[in-house]
Amino acid sequence: MIRSMKLKTNEKSGNSTDRQEENEQVKPDPMTEMKNEIERKLDQVVIPQGPGHSIFEVPSSLQKLQPDEFIPHLVSIGPYHRNQKHLQGMEKQKWRILRHVLDKTGRSLDCFTNAMFKLEPKTRKCYDKPFENFSRQEFVEMMLLDACFILELLIVAIKGITNCGYNLDDPLFAKWGLSPYIQRDLLMLENQLPLFVLNRLFPLVAHRQSLVDFVQFFLGNTVVGLTLEFFDSILPGLSQNLSKLRSREQTRLHLLDVVLQALCPSSISNCDDRHLQLNVLDLALPRSSKSTSSQANGEEKQPRQHVLDLSLPPFSRCTSSQANCADKQLQFDVIDIPLPPFSRYTSSQTNPENKQPVQTAVLHSVTCLRGASVKFRKKDSTNFTDIEFNQGALNIPPFVIHNFTKSIFLNLMVFEQYYPQCSTNYVTSYVHFIDGLINSAKDVEYLCDKRIIVHRLGSNDNVAILFDNLRRYILSDTNDSNLAKVSQDLNEHLSKYVNPEVTLLGFDKKPGFEVPIRIQELQPEAFIPHVVSIGPYHRNETRLLKMEKHKQRLRQDVLHRTAYSLDYLMGALFDLEVITRNFYDKPFKSFSSREFVEMMLLDACFILELLNVTDKEITDCYNSKDPLFTRRGILSFIKRDLLMLENQLPLFVIKRLFCLTRSKSMKRSLDQLSLQFFDSILPNLSENPPGDPQNCFHLLDLVRQALRPSSNCKDGQHHATRSTQVNSEEKQPFQTAMHSVTRLRGIDVEFRTKDSTKFTNIEFNEGVLFIPPLVIHGSTKSIFLNLMVFEQHYPQCDNYITSYVSFMDGLINSAKDVEYLYKKKIIYHDLGTDEDVASLFNNLRKEIVTLNHDSYLAEVSDNLNRNFNEKWRTRRATLKHEHLKDPWKVISLIAASFLIVFALLQTTYTMLGYHHPHP
Repeated sequence: MIRSMKLKTNEKSGNSTDRQEENEQVKPDPMTEMKNEIERKLDQVVIPQGPGHSIFEVPSSLQKLQPDEFIPHLVSIGPYHRNQKHLQGMEKQKWRILRHVLDKTGRSLDCFTNAMFKLEPKTRKCYDKPFENFSRQEFVEMMLLDACFILELLIVAIKGITNCGYNLDDPLFAKWGLSPYIQRDLLMLENQLPLFVLNRLFPLVAHRQSLVDFVQFFLGNTVVGLTLEFFDSILPGLSQNLSKLRSREQTRLHLLDVVLQALCPSSISNCDDRHLQLNVLDLALPRSSKSTSSQANGEEKQPRQHVLDLSLPPFSRCTSSQANCADKQLQFDVIDIPLPPFSRYTSSQTNPENKQPVQTAVLHSVTCLRGASVKFRKKDSTNFTDIEFNQGALNIPPFVIHNFTKSIFLNLMVFEQYYPQCSTNYVTSYVHFIDGLINSAKDVEYLCDKRIIVHRLGSNDNVAILFDNLRRYILSDTNDSNLAKVSQDLNEHLSKYVNPEVTLLGFDKKPGFEVPIRIQELQPEAFIPHVVSIGPYHRNETRLLKMEKHKQRLRQDVLHRTAYSLDYLMGALFDLEVITRNFYDKPFKSFSSREFVEMMLLDACFILELLNVTDKEITDCYNSKDPLFTRRGILSFIKRDLLMLENQLPLFVIKRLFCLTRSKSMKRSLDQLSLQFFDSILPNLSENPPGDPQNCFHLLDLVRQALRPSSNCKDGQHHATRSTQVNSEEKQPFQTAMHSVTRLRGIDVEFRTKDSTKFTNIEFNEGVLFIPPLVIHGSTKSIFLNLMVFEQHYPQCDNYITSYVSFMDGLINSAKDVEYLYKKKIIYHDLGTDEDVASLFNNLRKEIVTLNHDSYLAEVSDNLNRNFNEKWRTRRATLKHEHLKDPWKVISLIAASFLIVFALLQTTYTMLGYHHPHP
């Protein structure tokens, strides 16, 4: 018994041990659980089939910006917007159209539904959603209704309303009815039906006529051709581009793609004479053959899905057969990524031949290009993307802009940029290019005058705003477009025209050079910047580093205001780096390429912000107590530094950035803003813009040219610089040695203030010297010296400022001369004393070589001198002929003179005796 109990006990313990082992085996492994979970999730992943989803939802980030441009307003095509309440009214019209088609063709409904049932699986794969909420019957019903609706619209457009059995006042087909709004909705990306569905139903919806008429109709028309005819009213000339769609054997996706491919520029279209046609007899006759049944099953040799694909190069799209081959390529769905602000600069590409970065071509406005003598001509072309630049003329086909243009462009651009296998960017490139041309309503007005743009938007400002808004949707690089070469050629033309220094690179002196040491040692404070460094000469100097922080602040404000990235603006200036380096007389090899361009951008942004704030364009961006912009702050010192020869940035760099960052409301040019900026230290400067601002090298040169005397005051230089250097009237050498104000007053020369905004406009007429007023302050010395050094040491530079300073130095010999000119309101100064003014002019000419005969004031000086000499000769002649013609008169004069002298001596001794009596 005990033994039996032990056996039972052992059995129990053995059983418990077995259970523990089983439990240990049953307990799941964490790694196995994780693996099973991953496999479960992988099974739920839908692997894309075929060439990818050609019809997809617009990314939500875009829809939020412009919802009205992507959501149909009148009719729903496809599954995305089906059953939406605001579109249900058109569903009744679709049923009416289907009823009409069935009655017109005499075919049974089964004929249509059977064709659609066979294409239903393939059609679903064209969308980026499975739409499982649609049963197969519902999906086929949608395909049939939408396809018949579209085909009837296309056929009626070419055959006529009454010829198709409809009334002339039918709202669907009347030209002024719903037709334009339906056309807009049919060109929305989310409102598409695969083209192969339309191609399959096309021979079924036609009216049964004689076999000859039937064949003739289909030989002369395709869905592609009818599509282009249909949209011709909102995209004029579209139907004339059918030849571009006849040489491609790739698949067609949908109506939107048809329009896109029809817009392929002629320069990259390799069209031949083969017609892309359906096999009419196969489609029209009963499908009893093996080939017919295979095609009915959707296994067409050349499946046609999307219309715009017809003009693409052979490598641009993958056919369905290619998609099913052994070496399938990984397909990508459209990713809904946030849309960053558009930047006209994209990262540089690499040229596979020379491995050199290809920089983005920067686009310039119509106004800027006209300033470079670019001519705008209307090109005789039906395709508005066929833009050419040839021999200084930009040839642009006409383009009609209306209320639906924005929606059409946006949907085309989104499809180009978000469909993985869309290698075209015709529309995106066109919008990018035109947006660059149109910077203001003035640009639009000029294009309208040239009949390049015809619009119905109410005002030119609306057109400018349209393209400004469209550019925000551009994500892809446009360097590979047909217009990249046009943009590059324009920039090359503009650089040669705007940069006159390019033609002077062979001279020893460049427009930006150091002041000679001998001059700088005499007046160092006049040539070395005290507050801010511009350009490479004084960059990184310790005393100027504080201003670098303000430069960076202003540059950041430019980026924030314009929504441009730093890389974009850097790229806009990269192609100017070599020319800018050549602008200076030193290579500055210590600056890398990026450092040099960063300096260009930083200084250009700083200058432009100063100009804009002065023009009160962006005062809201800065505090009224900002030290840079307060009147009693450092702004006056900054202005002085900006007019120093060693502190210059090429004007073409500033202009490039100005064209990119200027606001739409900006009406002034860069030259006008610059002159207005310096008005406070050179009064009335803005009223005297230079005659040819395109030839100005930098701000200092711009100011110098604005100070040029008027043409009537420059005639003296023309006479004085003749080889003979003689007075044209008397054939005598010019007398240019100047006399002071005091001496000229002694011969009764009268001084008057001349009413002129240029202090260089000096004239002498009938004994009167007319001199415009001059304001002299603490910065005058520095400004004059830098202007004079530039004139003296740069080849082919006139010397108006040097001549003026030389003339005034001759007039002013003492404080008494300054005092008299001050009383005559010719000179205003705040230097403290008149002696300081006299000292200023007397010191300005040190180490400055002046040739008085090579001066625009040479004739004025000559006339003054001749007048001076003539009056002294007249007085001597009067004395001789009136008082010395008789010997007795001479003796009397001498005797009288002695008597006067003796009388003076007697008087003197008498007074001395009175004040100092002898003891």
